[in-house]
Amino acid sequence: MCLTCALPVRGRTLGTECLATALGPDAPVPDVPGRGPGSAGRSIALASFAVAAAATILPWSRFGPGAEAFGSWTAGLSWSVLAGVAVVCGLLLCIARRLRPGLGRGWDVGTVVSGALAVGASALAIARPPAFSSPWLGPYLALVASAIATAASAAALTGAVEREPARS
Repeated sequence: MCLTCALPVRGRTLGTECLATALGPDAPVPDVPGRGPGSAGRSIALASFAVAAAATILPWSRFGPGAEAFGSWTAGLSWSVLAGVAVVCGLLLCIARRLRPGLGRGWDVGTVVSGALAVGASALAIARPPAFSSPWLGPYLALVASAIATAASAAALTGAVEREPARS
């Protein structure tokens, strides 16, 4: 039984499911707070960033630079490298947010920005592949997964904003 569900009743500690039995049928059942606002969106964002990070391991072009494993991480500065960096940053932000739930909304904003950068860089990697090559599976998978992560992070941010008490 977690601390949230543990209720002291007449010298015993009970959970909400046993509370009605101990106090009788007319006893009110307290509201047990669930997961925080936006937690489902954060979970989806974490999984999507993990898929996008796995996409950086795949080849990003059919031949030439990026055609081998870890195709996103080619030598030199390219759109695929920017996409990979943005995906890894988003993944690390999601993991930090998961490990420390009390972190502020700035972390959610960071995941939205990282996801948007990953979407843009993946789209540019598709539109402008390395010279004399064509894009393969990696950038397409990274684009879709990053778009899902961005949308889920934005939904989590919106949920956190809506449920936060108004300040005057």
